Amino acid sequence: MTVDNQSLAIDQCIEAQYHLALGNEPTQTIDLQGLFTHEAGKSGVFDLSDISSTSFGKLLDALPVPVLLVDQWFCIAFVNQACGKLSFDSKGVKGSRFADLLPRPDDAARANTLRAKTMILLERAFADRRPQKAEAILEIGKRRIWSRLHLRSVRSGFDRYIMVTVEDVTYERTRQRMFQKCENELRETLIELEERLQRISRELSEMEQKLERETALHEETKRQLKAYIENKGNN
Repeated sequence: MTVDNQSLAIDQCIEAQYHLALGNEPTQTIDLQGLFTHEAGKSGVFDLSDISSTSFGKLLDALPVPVLLVDQWFCIAFVNQACGKLSFDSKGVKGSRFADLLPRPDDAARANTLRAKTMILLERAFADRRPQKAEAILEIGKRRIWSRLHLRSVRSGFDRYIMVTVEDVTYERTRQRMFQKCENELRETLIELEERLQRISRELSEMEQKLERETALHEETKRQLKAYIENKGNN
């Protein structure tokens, strides 16, 4: 199932209500240093360019859910094997900016707003180091999906990354919007029927009043005619 700009509002991709701050709880950064004891350099910085061959990369590839790793420059440093469920050419997004996965509206102002919301989401994940959650339309390879994003802070030595778990909710959201559309259409139909019934009721009331006036006029005419005949007979 694909997503287009007509079926889903692209400027509602990422909204503030989806961000989950965990109050005063401590930060929940996942520290990967233990996994890279023999793989990190002396500087303590782990090179993600070859992460697929590392223990952590193999672990991510073994996960049945799509996962992206975003570096401190907001670029996609790693795409696991499960991303192939989202698009057959998902590996092609590696190295691109995460914000570039969001389709750009034709309207420049809307496009800038969408990009700004995306940057705020990533910056918050880096700064707060707490899980974040959002929903957005993503264009993975040649496929466009409505996705639910789960962001977690990840640390490797002195470097920090954002691990983004992508949940494809296109079917769920499409059904929801179709149901909402049907509900709206039904509501509009009921309103239209109610207005039509009210109009018919008014017309019937007007016809009843007109009939009463005509009946009264007819009775008055009969009374006057009877009086005329009686008066003429007496003469």
